[in-house]
Amino acid sequence: MRIGGQAVIEGVMMKSDSSMAIGMRDGKDIKIIGKRLKPFSSRHRWARLPLVRGIVNLIEMLILGFRALNISASLASGEEKISGWSMFLTMAVSLVLAVLLFKFIPLSVAQLAVGSSKSSWTFALIDGLVKIAIFFLYVYFIRRFKDIRRVFEYHGAEHKTVHAFEAEQPLTVDSVKKFSTLHARCGTSFIALVLILSIVVYAFIPMETTLLTKLMLRLLFIPLIAGISYEIIRLEHRFRGNRIFYAVLWPGMLFQHLTTSEPDKKQLQVAIAALKRVKKMG
Repeated sequence: MRIGGQAVIEGVMMKSDSSMAIGMRDGKDIKIIGKRLKPFSSRHRWARLPLVRGIVNLIEMLILGFRALNISASLASGEEKISGWSMFLTMAVSLVLAVLLFKFIPLSVAQLAVGSSKSSWTFALIDGLVKIAIFFLYVYFIRRFKDIRRVFEYHGAEHKTVHAFEAEQPLTVDSVKKFSTLHARCGTSFIALVLILSIVVYAFIPMETTLLTKLMLRLLFIPLIAGISYEIIRLEHRFRGNRIFYAVLWPGMLFQHLTTSEPDKKQLQVAIAALKRVKKMG
């Protein structure tokens, strides 16, 4: 069974290919919400093809992640869940901001920095370094908020619990807390890999094209870059312990020092409870 997950507001979401469980701390008690999943890839053979499956998985995880955050936010606040339209608008605004921050701004900076230079590699390198700097500064900034630090602690709890499960160790607090808060298959590692691979791929875009054309081509290449990154991350289990392979994932592991923190006992209990529910559901 392949287990993944993410931190949510005051809790952890764990998922397998067929089920999902959200665990949340409610005072002394732990609330667990379990749901069966029917992944798109399980219903369509073409969606399981290499490269394609990465895009399908990414879209499904984004949707599932928003739903999990919505559920956790409603449970934490005691208010009703966000409507479908509100969630759609939230995702749309997030997408526009992502394009602005990680596409348009880095592209504009590279255009100004390179000037009349004809080196597409220099252009792509500056573009990529600006994106990495924006990502680093964004995460560093939001870490300053107490609520976000709590989410990052639950993120660490999720990783520790998944590590214990994969090592076939007991799912107890004493056992789980010994493991690292860093995990090679984390979404942070995926983002870092996408940012680095984009430098190589975008270097093949001709310098003669206009700024708008460069932007559109970059958007068109996103599925390819995401698909390749997913396939690399997917190999982690096969090459576990291989130093050369982990050198490729090293930048993402560094970024995880920002996106994860050491959890406390109660946070570990939540992550363990969520994973146990997923195991039980199969």
